[in-house]
Amino acid sequence: MQTLADNPNLMTGVILEGLDELEVLKLEGKYMKGGTFPLAFREYLLVGGIRSGTGAVWYDFDDLHEDLDEIIENSGYTIQRPFFVFDRLDGQFTGFFLDEETEDPDVYIFDPYGKKEGLTPLFRSANGFTFSGLINEAIRRTKLGLSD
Repeated sequence: MQTLADNPNLMTGVILEGLDELEVLKLEGKYMKGGTFPLAFREYLLVGGIRSGTGAVWYDFDDLHEDLDEIIENSGYTIQRPFFVFDRLDGQFTGFFLDEETEDPDVYIFDPYGKKEGLTPLFRSANGFTFSGLINEAIRRTKLGLSD
């Protein structure tokens, strides 16, 4: 997350602000059932967990998880692996699996609507990005003025 730390004013009017260690521990207690987040995501939270300017992480994790859980339940699907989602766009959620046991997890798109319509699998790779790769790409695109 050094690239993020090196860009504290990535977006005009948004100053980089991270969570403190206690806030990260509270999130881990809620979502990790006694474990810790993958290192890359944990570092992200500490550096930019409140505001980052990347546009790659939505900070209301409770809302994201409630919405995805409801959509999955209503669609009749299940995801057998533990996961954590950190963003949403047009009914698609972005996250990673918690059972990969890696410091920099692969990122996936969770798309129950696409699955229901027969357009996509329930989850698929997010263009081969790891979490830190996704953040670095979001920083690059923001600096170039490119949209999502």
